[in-house]
Amino acid sequence: DGPIRPQAHLRVTDNGPGVPQPMRSVLFEPLASTRGAGRGLGLAIAAKLADDMGGILRLEESRPGYTCFALTLRAGEG
Repeated sequence: DGPIRPQAHLRVTDNGPGVPQPMRSVLFEPLASTRGAGRGLGLAIAAKLADDMGGILRLEESRPGYTCFALTLRAGEG
């Protein structure tokens, strides 16, 4: 086991219709969108940026009326 690294956690929730089950496996891929006019780039870019910073963006929970995304990033060193 290595040293414990500080982390920052952020959760974002909304009260929309939820993420359909078939979309969940591709949600963070480019061009994946549940909206007809959507480009499907927002979550893909956000997940890539989180990864580039050593973090992770994930869908924590989704059902009609409640969706929660969680972002975890390493906290700064020293």
